[in-house]
Amino acid sequence: MPRMTAARAAVEILRLEGATHAFGLPGAAINPLYRAMRDQGEISHTLARHVEGASHMAQDYTRAAPGNIGVCIGTSGPAGTDMITGLYSASAGSIPILCITGQAPVARLHKEDFQAIEISAIASSLTKMAMTVPAALGVATADPQATVVALSGDYDFQFMIEELAVGAQFNRPYIHVVVNNAHLGLIRQSQRGFEMDHQVQLSFENVNSPELGGYAVDHVKVAEGLGCKAIRVLEPDHIASALEKAKALMQEYRVPVVVEVILERVTDISMGGAGIATVVEFEELAQRDEDAATAIALLD
Repeated sequence: MPRMTAARAAVEILRLEGATHAFGLPGAAINPLYRAMRDQGEISHTLARHVEGASHMAQDYTRAAPGNIGVCIGTSGPAGTDMITGLYSASAGSIPILCITGQAPVARLHKEDFQAIEISAIASSLTKMAMTVPAALGVATADPQATVVALSGDYDFQFMIEELAVGAQFNRPYIHVVVNNAHLGLIRQSQRGFEMDHQVQLSFENVNSPELGGYAVDHVKVAEGLGCKAIRVLEPDHIASALEKAKALMQEYRVPVVVEVILERVTDISMGGAGIATVVEFEELAQRDEDAATAIALLD
């Protein structure tokens, strides 16, 4: 009877189940699986910068096309806990993904040994975080011919921003529009009911980019430092041309392109629950051209 290692058997099962791509990071406890994947040679792999990012890439790889199954791989300990957020996000959206993690020997569990964490024991305590960058990379991986566009606020963009380097390394081009108001905008707006505006400002004077005028993180420099292209837009009239330029850069360099749009610092938006009758307008509705600070069409 033919014999094989457990790691090789796992890779063969992945192949038989139709898995063709995986996202993850190698480590001591999972290296046998990576060796088996290398030897088998039929499952391609994207090296993420963080295992949580890999789990979100896998999630949106599944969502991108019928029949896809996103696979996330990490080593023992923190890598296993990092992928739990992605598992919860996928579960909440009824999106099937497969997360494979290494595990320390049973004898080392519950003894505060290095990276000896019992993953199954903590899986019930979960939180959901922003994950726009890895999600876009997952879609771009699943459908390389599609034009993928992501939209983030400045704060959510800074979650897992390091994964932009994955798009540069593996040539996964997409356009990422970042609307920057240097605020936790929706959280600030929800604080109105508590009569406060507390701990929601992200602005500071960046000593390396004084031209930002207090808009804090220089997303253009960060994106370029991670091997991507980036454009900053200061005027609404320039958005369309910036997007056209971004598309050309994406096609030329085959890397993610960030389009940062600078917004007003404090602007309330319409909020409400299900149904238009529940929407609350926090600002006076524009009745004339002069009422709208950035009118895009005639109102009369």
